[in-house]
Amino acid sequence: MFNFLKKAVSTSLSDTPNPSTAAGQHAILPSAATHIRLLKIYPAGYSWVLIYCEMLTTPISGPMNFQALSYTWGPAARTYSLKLPETEFRITQSLDEAIRHLRNEDEAITLWIDQICINQEDLQEKSLQIGLMSQIYSKAQRVLVWLGPAESGSDTVMDIWSRIGQDARDLGLESFYTDEKFPQLQPIIINADPADPLTIEFQALFEKSRCIYRDSLDTIIAWFQRPWFKRVWVV
Repeated sequence: MFNFLKKAVSTSLSDTPNPSTAAGQHAILPSAATHIRLLKIYPAGYSWVLIYCEMLTTPISGPMNFQALSYTWGPAARTYSLKLPETEFRITQSLDEAIRHLRNEDEAITLWIDQICINQEDLQEKSLQIGLMSQIYSKAQRVLVWLGPAESGSDTVMDIWSRIGQDARDLGLESFYTDEKFPQLQPIIINADPADPLTIEFQALFEKSRCIYRDSLDTIIAWFQRPWFKRVWVV
């Protein structure tokens, strides 16, 4: 397994990896106002295996496929590490837990993670990259939210969201999530036309959801008390 990981790290990529620089662990971006770094995380069959990665750069105007991670840094101490060719990065415990949870067993994933992809020691770069945040999150294929390890019945809450979300999709409510159709959702929510078939189905789902929430209120409250929900901005 370790031989595979070492081989994977040295495998050439279609996008040119950043070399290490004397200025620090981060290679200099072509322009911090137009480019971002991405972290390609190699697979591992076990969560305890060291995290092996490759750093890539891409223009924000037409980036390669990637997913963005939204999480909380937690305690600032960088006591964990991830390995890149010829160097390593020190990361926080929260990020270490997130990467180990998200890492696949059989294929690499490419993430944008602020703690790694922005040189936190370069204030000018940091300022320019923060200015790209809205584009980064909007151009990501998906935004992954890491709330932390399972505890206080959180798996139960996630199952609840999943069941209710699937019921909402079965009703076709996702089709209303456009600028044009979203205003049409409000009459359904407020029960403006009790005889409307979709309104009837939605109100039944609402009542079902309310019963589920009532039975699981304590675990739901604990779920919303996680640090991620107390951030100034979340995505």
